[in-house]
Amino acid sequence: MALAVVLEEWEREQAALRSRVIRHNDAEWLAGGPDCATDDPFSQLQLVAGLDISFFPSAANDAAAASTDNASCITSDGLGASPLPGTTVAEEPTPAAGAAAGDRAVAALAVLSFPDLQLRHLELLELQLSVPYLPGLLAYREVPAYLELLQRAAAAGVHPQLLMVDGFGVLHPRRCGSASHLGVLAGLPTVGVAKSLLHVEGLLPERKVRAAVAAAAAAPAAPATASEAASEKTQDKRPCSSPPGDTCLPLVAGDGEVLGAAVCGAASSGRPIYVSVGHRISLASAVSVVRRCCHHRVPEPIRQADLLSRAEVRRLLQPSNAGSATALCQAVDEL
Repeated sequence: MALAVVLEEWEREQAALRSRVIRHNDAEWLAGGPDCATDDPFSQLQLVAGLDISFFPSAANDAAAASTDNASCITSDGLGASPLPGTTVAEEPTPAAGAAAGDRAVAALAVLSFPDLQLRHLELLELQLSVPYLPGLLAYREVPAYLELLQRAAAAGVHPQLLMVDGFGVLHPRRCGSASHLGVLAGLPTVGVAKSLLHVEGLLPERKVRAAVAAAAAAPAAPATASEAASEKTQDKRPCSSPPGDTCLPLVAGDGEVLGAAVCGAASSGRPIYVSVGHRISLASAVSVVRRCCHHRVPEPIRQADLLSRAEVRRLLQPSNAGSATALCQAVDEL
């Protein structure tokens, strides 16, 4: 199938998924419920998960291109021959034009307890990606693997209440990045957290955003008034009432739409991360929970998924260690 035809189809799918994205607090645990006796909106949040993918060095990818004996083959349609919820499996998956024979990678789902952020469950998946990196279409490269990881966790009786994805939610040219894509298909509250800023029409370029964040750190904005704080609509437009040591700047498109926030959640970090709504959570709540998960620049669930997937790549690069990651995952469950 011609690349242009594939891209048009994916963009149509993104538009359909965008219409299903919920940008307000929708989960019962997040709303607190009618019997909630605490002012902490996250008092019922117990498990938060981070998702990330780490890639093998190019030489290792070249060596793996001719064989997928030890890896699942991830296409834009699903995992191998097993269909995933909300997806279909093509009879003969065809890599888009320009794609390598396969990018070898490890995807990780790290489930942490909240609020103490201790690792409680780990799922690792070695895979071959047949979809190339295409800006704005990262979901078609990564989300099938994330869905498989969530299925495996569910089979083990682990059900995270909130997902943090290394990527974008509605902070995206078509308002449906990988975090929103995953959130809609999985039906779970999801937050996008990115380390660099995707080009979106009307947004300041990243260098100017960083400069604005630095300026805001030097002159913090005044906190919201009581009347402003009482309005959920106002909170979504102003998600950045910063506690001492934190810096946050709303990211506003040319039409005035607030798509996300540049956040320095750890006081020691001068570099912002870019937080956006994925699904079933408001921007104010997304920023707040990301801050509470930040011991370092990146929130701990994503940081652990990144570190553990990288560690698995290093393990698999050692000839004597090739094989299943089951032992590592079981060790985490026994902690």
